[in-house]
Amino acid sequence: MSSNSTAESSTVNTFDIRGIPAKCVCGTSTTIFTADTVKNPGRPFYRCLTRRKHHLFKWVEDAVLEEVEDALPKIAQLEAEVAKGNQMLSI
Repeated sequence: MSSNSTAESSTVNTFDIRGIPAKCVCGTSTTIFTADTVKNPGRPFYRCLTRRKHHLFKWVEDAVLEEVEDALPKIAQLEAEVAKGNQMLSI
C-alpha cells in the first residue's frame, strides 16, 4: 500500500506512538507514502490519511527500529524460559 507524496513534514509528529503506527491520534488509519523531496528522495514514511499538519508522520525505518527494540527483551525472556525448560528436562 504505497503512494507518492510531494509534501514532507518538517516537524515529525509521532505522538510517542512506538513501532508501526496503525492509526493517528485522531483515529484515522495510516498508510505508507514515499518522500519525493531533494533531501529524502524515495524515503518511505507513515502518514495519517488526512495528510494534515499536526497529524501523525513517522519514518518507516524509525518505526521498524522501535519494533525490534521492543521485541528484543521479549526474545531474551523467551530464550531464558526455554533454557530453564531444557535444564528441567535434563534432570
